[in-house]
Order: sequence, then C-alpha cells, then structure tokens
Amino acid sequence: MRDSKNRVGLPIPTLGEKRPAATTLEIDGHAIILVRLKHHWRAYLNQCPHRGIPLDWTPGQVLDQSGQLLLCAMHGALFHPENGHCLAGPCQGKALVAIDIEVTQNRLWLSLPSPERSA
Repeated sequence: MRDSKNRVGLPIPTLGEKRPAATTLEIDGHAIILVRLKHHWRAYLNQCPHRGIPLDWTPGQVLDQSGQLLLCAMHGALFHPENGHCLAGPCQGKALVAIDIEVTQNRLWLSLPSPERSA
C-alpha cells in the first residue's frame, strides 16, 4: 500500500514486549530492519556499512545477546538502535542507512530510498 507521498505502508508488526525489538523484512526489493524502541520506531536498510551484507544470519535476528544493540552476524559490528551508528567493529564511526518512518493510521509508513542510494 502506498500513500499520496509514495511511502510504503504496512501493518504495525507484533514484536512482543521487549524493548528494543527488531525484525527484518523485504519491501520492493529493499532489505529493511524495523526497530521498535520504547515510544517510537526506527528503520534502516539491512546492509552493514562494512561489507554491504545483511546484518541477520538467521532471518529476522538482528539483536545481540544483550538484546540492546543491532549486530552484524558476519563481523560482529554493533550498532545503536536509536541512530544506527556503529559502536564497535570494523565499520566503527559509520552508520546504517536510515529510512524515514512515520506511524499514522495504525500503519508504519516508510520512505524507501531510490535504488541508486541503496546499492
């Protein structure tokens, strides 16, 4: 579903009560990480800035053992779920590509990047 601003709308996923909570999905060829924080959502391209590979080794599993940070399963890079900045690992100082996200009408609305930005 797209709105008049060409954003993609999807139902708000059920992720349990733990915060942060995260999952992955694919929309229009874009691999996406959705993160639910205490009172809001964040979205990122599911692409480690180090090698350009997805963070999850097992589909949908992108949190570290503590459940507090996003983890690249390939090289162990850790990212802050609030802003996507790499805190440790081979891409320290870089960040995940953020996707604009808004919650309205009981849906998440994502402004997906153009194909050249996500490549």
